[in-house]
Amino acid sequence: MRDFKQRKSKIELDVACKRVTPKTWSIYSTASLVIKIKRDRKPNYLHDTLQETIYTTRRQPDLAKFYDNWRGKIGKHRLCNRLTTMNDLPAWLDKTMTDDTIRIFLKEHLNFSFLVK
Repeated sequence: MRDFKQRKSKIELDVACKRVTPKTWSIYSTASLVIKIKRDRKPNYLHDTLQETIYTTRRQPDLAKFYDNWRGKIGKHRLCNRLTTMNDLPAWLDKTMTDDTIRIFLKEHLNFSFLVK
């Protein structure tokens, strides 16, 4: 993308060059790891940690939500307290998801569908 006079905004350049922001990439990579940990139940200690703060309802068993149980004012040092951004995703507890379908699913639902190929 040749924009030497910088007439485009950063967001327009990100879309044109198919780039994502560091925050969006962080959410994407964390969500991918969480889905794989939940699907494979490995490693055990992380799976158990996720089980402590995840809840599902009887009517929507595939729709899992995370809640933040941190009581302090600063610092979210535990993994499970940083996962409330996953609450915007639709049903992701499908056990038949492969690594490729997880990647496509997250790209479609994390507001950078322009990367889906």
